[in-house]
Amino acid sequence: MKSRVALLILVLGLVFQIGSGALGAGRHPGDVHGFDFAYLYAAGTSWLHHANPYVIETLKAYNTTPVQLPSGFVYPPQSSVFSMALALLSFDVAAQLVGVLNIAALIFLAWYVQVMAAVPFSTQSSPEYPGNWLLAALVMFSPFAASVIWMGQTSIFLTVALICGWACAEKGQNFVGGLLFAVAMIKPQFSLLPFLWLCMNGSLGFYAGFTLAFTLMGVGAWFTDSPLVTAHTWLDSIHYYRSIEFNVPGNEHVTAMQSVLVAAGLTSTPDLMLVAVVLAGGLWIFRHRFYRDAWLILLLLIGFVFIPAHDYDFVALVPVFAILWRYGKSHIYSISSLIIFAATMYVPQRLVRTLGSPALVHWRDVIVLACLIYLVYLCRQEAPQSKVTSRTALGSN
Repeated sequence: MKSRVALLILVLGLVFQIGSGALGAGRHPGDVHGFDFAYLYAAGTSWLHHANPYVIETLKAYNTTPVQLPSGFVYPPQSSVFSMALALLSFDVAAQLVGVLNIAALIFLAWYVQVMAAVPFSTQSSPEYPGNWLLAALVMFSPFAASVIWMGQTSIFLTVALICGWACAEKGQNFVGGLLFAVAMIKPQFSLLPFLWLCMNGSLGFYAGFTLAFTLMGVGAWFTDSPLVTAHTWLDSIHYYRSIEFNVPGNEHVTAMQSVLVAAGLTSTPDLMLVAVVLAGGLWIFRHRFYRDAWLILLLLIGFVFIPAHDYDFVALVPVFAILWRYGKSHIYSISSLIIFAATMYVPQRLVRTLGSPALVHWRDVIVLACLIYLVYLCRQEAPQSKVTSRTALGSN
């Protein structure tokens, strides 16, 4: 029975993601399919011609896609080999390949949350209790995942790289963890704090793996310009990117508390990234007061509260489902927290926009902040860590 339910959820979830994400069912008529992927493809085309895509004029000159590019290219230099490989294909085939990668990664995440939540710390699940299929459904029917697939973004499979890199580092496979984090850091918006955390572990294997992968993955950039010029133009491109309306704090699609405060009228609110780094440092100092399994989730939540990203990047918060389930004090407690979090996060933004409040459109950021506070309380250890059974992200440590 459980296997049939799981198969049904997988099939229906795939239908939803393909329908909404790949085919655009229910999308606004003005939405452009593959809009974000076009930047990656144009950058790859630029690097194949030994031109620097971080220069906006160059990016536009080598844009062979059907999409206009009003903003700059801001993926870090280690994205060059990946983007060049995609640019060797036709735009349509390359876009479909990225879509397949994202859908495969989403299926992995649906499996991952079940593994992570398989043995709740406080209680044993009844075999008949619908925890597994509920978690899988929350992943497979994620509207954020559908948006990522529709836009040709990379957030889903880079989330998998982040999770697997963290798991490898937790298991002592630091070199492999470093390799995977070089991939995950293509999206530093949500991978920066976990990366800094693992750097503080001081593992030479992690440093070596990251450096090797970063160097090899960035050869397209290094052979186009010197690392110094590449870094300088990349930072210039980020500055230009942040000046575009879609990426300015306060925009309805830009996340983090700075965006909430700007939308509420506090337009002079500064960037709060330093707050995120300080809180992550505090968590590091007091890490043994929290369940080890919760460290990554807490870092992700801190990042989303204080480091600007876009709302489709909320797909990276999939592990929150597992941790809410795992550390719930009872079945009702677990399922209630899951439903409240998912229901409030998954409400379509277009419905909230009709209320006419710029600040209210950022309700998800407030929910993420509340979830962070709640999990800080929920995941405190009641015994020394050496006496607490703890599972790592993908298995026992």
